[in-house]
Amino acid sequence: IDADLRRPRCNRALGGQPGMGLTEVLAGHADAEPLIQRAENSPLFFLPAGSIPPNPTELLGSETMRETLLDLRTRYHYVLIDAPPILNISDAIVLSTLVDGVVLVVDQQNTPRQLIREAHSKLVFARAPILGAVLNRADLRTISYDPYGVELAA
Repeated sequence: IDADLRRPRCNRALGGQPGMGLTEVLAGHADAEPLIQRAENSPLFFLPAGSIPPNPTELLGSETMRETLLDLRTRYHYVLIDAPPILNISDAIVLSTLVDGVVLVVDQQNTPRQLIREAHSKLVFARAPILGAVLNRADLRTISYDPYGVELAA
């Protein structure tokens, strides 16, 4: 599910067709199932974000979002949600209260450790079920073991 309703990217990244998506589902204008698309050259299916609404946080925290997730959980083995960055807006924190687990994605080249700590703290405060982290854009030639690094386990 592309739940980044401010800057959606999944549709383009997965080769989807433009049109309605999660926004329209949450606004009550469409059902989710007919809007789900198959990713290009992949066995994955996804629900695009749809149009950009004036009230993303309100829509993502709605009872309709909760019901949509419950419905999709019965139809698919796994439901993954692409959310916006945690620190900029509250959308991801709101979503973290509706899911079975959160994976924090960290851009190794551009994210200072203090921001990672802040993001982690926000998730802990929201009682989000943190599963772990993914280090994105990592340069494996420069990464070394640091016993004093960021601890993401709560």
